[in-house]
Amino acid sequence: MAQPKGPLAHMARQTWTKFTKNAKASRRVVPRDRWTHPKDRIPHWKILVGDRVKVISGASKGQIGIVREVDKQNNRIILDNVNLGKKTASYIQAEDTPEDSKNIGSWWMQTYEKPIHVTNVLLVHPEDANDDTKKASEKRAVRVHWRRIEDLSIGKGEFRWRRYIAGTDIQVPIPKLKDPKKEIREDTPWDTSPELTLEHTFKPSFDSPLPLGVIDELRNPHKKWRYLHRDFV
Repeated sequence: MAQPKGPLAHMARQTWTKFTKNAKASRRVVPRDRWTHPKDRIPHWKILVGDRVKVISGASKGQIGIVREVDKQNNRIILDNVNLGKKTASYIQAEDTPEDSKNIGSWWMQTYEKPIHVTNVLLVHPEDANDDTKKASEKRAVRVHWRRIEDLSIGKGEFRWRRYIAGTDIQVPIPKLKDPKKEIREDTPWDTSPELTLEHTFKPSFDSPLPLGVIDELRNPHKKWRYLHRDFV
């Protein structure tokens, strides 16, 4: 089949290939991704990784979770411990492999977080996000929008985009993600001790590491300019 050409060729190619992705893999192990047309994808996202959101519709309605992953290609997000599902997986492919080696190669039911469409969730009000005294049903779900404001802390005339609750002047802070480079990692038995790394094991010397005769044999005898070590001894 001839490949389509033109400015919309990528859309036509995705239309033809959306049903063949992961077609050879078993659906019990690799669930097929839902395809979203490029014109239906959200250009400017108001929900970011690390936000605390509330599900407003679906099987998990009323539950609150933190956004762990954002899929902008399919307009879906994944929440921690929300909208759980089960799939059949192999012991070799499962993340939590049991210690019993007799079960390797068999199948079991694995629990995982199913993606949720972004239109089925709303941000939790900043005042209720960290309030543990309120129940999940009492926490308010609000809609937000982006607003371009002048940031005087940087300088006059510098504008930044910030999130605000719709119809109010309450700003929704952007979540701060942990930097994996700054996290303090605990020592393990496989780590090299600092004393061993500071130990000087290399002793510089002017002696040749190989006998002069061996070095002479390794040289190319056919090159135009060649000398022997014995000429300089």
